Amino acid sequence: MNKSDLEELFWFQIRAVGLDRFVVRELVFAKDRKYRLDFAHLLSQVAVEIQGGIWKPGGHNTGVGISRDCEKLSLAASLGWRVLPVTGRMVEDGTALNYFERTIDMCSERIENESDIQRPE
Repeated sequence: MNKSDLEELFWFQIRAVGLDRFVVRELVFAKDRKYRLDFAHLLSQVAVEIQGGIWKPGGHNTGVGISRDCEKLSLAASLGWRVLPVTGRMVEDGTALNYFERTIDMCSERIENESDIQRPE
């Protein structure tokens, strides 16, 4: 399956569990760099990046590609995003969706429970 097929399958899975109201595809999260996140849950700032072509030479598998991906993921993290890099197999077997849902749930619980946190004065 190529990357666009995997993205369509993941989008189908997201819609099937009702997350599509809160998920944006191809979100530009750093306009000055034009970096995009494949799937981004806006409320929790959890995103998924599908790693296509991991068994093929070139693209993201070169030193330049890996460096660019590291910069993108680090910038996303510095802006508050939790980015889950997933493989095509993880999309196909449902593992990617499972991790996505679990991470969204974990972040949502933290947001809900933030008022319970004792802050030092």
